[in-house]
Amino acid sequence: MANNMGLLTDPATGEGIFTHSLLRYSNKTSFFLYVVAVIWFALLAHDEINMGTHFSENALLPGLVKGDYSEDEIAKSFLTELTNEVENSNGQMPIPYLMARFHQLGLEAYIHNFTLHYPLGKPTDMTGRNVYAILRAPRTASMESLVLNIPYRPLQSIYPSTLPGLALAMSMMKFFRRQRYWAKDIIILISEHEQLGVQAWLEAYHGTQCGMTGVLDSGDLEARGGAVQAAITLEIQAPRIDYIDVKVSGLNGQLPNLDLVNLLHRLCGKEGVRHTFHNVEAKSYPSKR
Repeated sequence: MANNMGLLTDPATGEGIFTHSLLRYSNKTSFFLYVVAVIWFALLAHDEINMGTHFSENALLPGLVKGDYSEDEIAKSFLTELTNEVENSNGQMPIPYLMARFHQLGLEAYIHNFTLHYPLGKPTDMTGRNVYAILRAPRTASMESLVLNIPYRPLQSIYPSTLPGLALAMSMMKFFRRQRYWAKDIIILISEHEQLGVQAWLEAYHGTQCGMTGVLDSGDLEARGGAVQAAITLEIQAPRIDYIDVKVSGLNGQLPNLDLVNLLHRLCGKEGVRHTFHNVEAKSYPSKR
């Protein structure tokens, strides 16, 4: 019986002039395309070429986040210890307890002293002490750092206590200690006298002076981390919170990158935390079919 089944492919395929030329000069063509790719990659460093392809890495972070934090009970234990220490400290920051805890967590802990000289001729100067601890990046040199600031408020302060935020920060540092692949130093700063303590610490950290000379004696620091890339002030006033409100504001109308705001909202949605924007909650609309 004769086989009348036709071929599924055209036998003439591959016999064109273009195909023959491509096969004949395949090595030269591959080398030419390789050189063009290298030149184009080098040209991406030029502003007129790469500005259209720039994107912020913050937009990628929500998909990379993995919720490994599980130090809730440790944070509650720290809060109980902090409350007892503050009640027995006569209004002073419990520096011995903080130093001991930071050392137990494997951090470098230091005390920063500063003095405010009143510019109006008053005879009394105000002194203060900050406590800061540095978690060094395990795999790189101390080139960059992130600062986590918690203002310390005694029991007699007119403002709400920040001990829950401090307890959470200490438990976070214990969790951060196990992250071997991070490339930035993390500095936790417990500042005294609110913004004054932060200003004094930043002046001492960067070796600069702001404002009138001789008013704020920022003192010296025993150790530093890398260049500060970002800083967060963590003020949590209760062990449990109902929602997170995002407020966007800046000096002279300057606003932060929108990716950072979207990142926070997406992380809250991922973790199931209620979040609002300037006390306005986003409305969910039913999807159209």
